[in-house]
Amino acid sequence: MEQNSYFRGFLAVKISKSLEDEIRRYQESFKKENLGCKWVDPRNIHLTLNFLGNIEYKLAASITDNLSTLLKKIDPFVIKLGRVGVFPNVKRPSVFWIGTMFGGDNLKKIKEICDNAIVDFGFKKEGREFNPHFTIGRFKGPANTMRMEQILERDRSKVFGEFEVERVILFKSDLKAYGPEYSEFSLIEF
Repeated sequence: MEQNSYFRGFLAVKISKSLEDEIRRYQESFKKENLGCKWVDPRNIHLTLNFLGNIEYKLAASITDNLSTLLKKIDPFVIKLGRVGVFPNVKRPSVFWIGTMFGGDNLKKIKEICDNAIVDFGFKKEGREFNPHFTIGRFKGPANTMRMEQILERDRSKVFGEFEVERVILFKSDLKAYGPEYSEFSLIEF
């Protein structure tokens, strides 16, 4: 690996295998419906903390080292996934997501640590408020908004399950014709 080569990277929290299976079942429950949604492969579902764009391997290693020290101060914690929603709104949805029912404050704390750490390496903080969510689908064209309203109403308090957050992952993202392919560059344990 060349020290001056780049990869497309992001910092994220990955869901557990059991939640992948639960979300897969939820997505499959809509197979016969025409929602206008392209589903995210459950193996790729994560909560993005920071998108880093094209980043040098050497810089990624430095960020990982820095975060390893900073995140050691965090204790592992449990989050519960539940409630579904869409961004920006049900009339013009672009993202179908699952939110957090508890544990979101801890995710915000991790996000703040990651934000501050990457600023030290020349990255800018995002201007928008952090809203912890896991994207499960994307709308590429017209959506069945009437059906989406029914789903959001029905599943507004649906619980998908819990998992323990013990690490942040720096992912490499390779864009392929069939969609993104993610691989772990580094694991940053608490």
